Amino acid sequence: MTVQGAGARPHHGTARWRARYTFAGTGRRVVNDTEALPRSEGGLIIRHHDDFDFRHWSTMAPGGPAGPPLGRPPMFRATIRGGETRSPEESLDTG
Repeated sequence: MTVQGAGARPHHGTARWRARYTFAGTGRRVVNDTEALPRSEGGLIIRHHDDFDFRHWSTMAPGGPAGPPLGRPPMFRATIRGGETRSPEESLDTG
């Protein structure tokens, strides 16, 4: 993972990063540019949202003819997001 920028204000912040990893379901390599939007209260993160181009991701991760159509319906997005969660340490590209 490469941090491309970050900023903070009293109750919210932003961070941009590029993650390079192998998608577990297919073994395909993925490069994903993400913007994180955390919100805090009392020094604790109370909400976090990641924003990235899901259609672009779906052409890389699942790939094949099924990839791009999976990037459209919200039902498939939720299914895919639920199955590929990893810790930041597991996502680091050391090569």
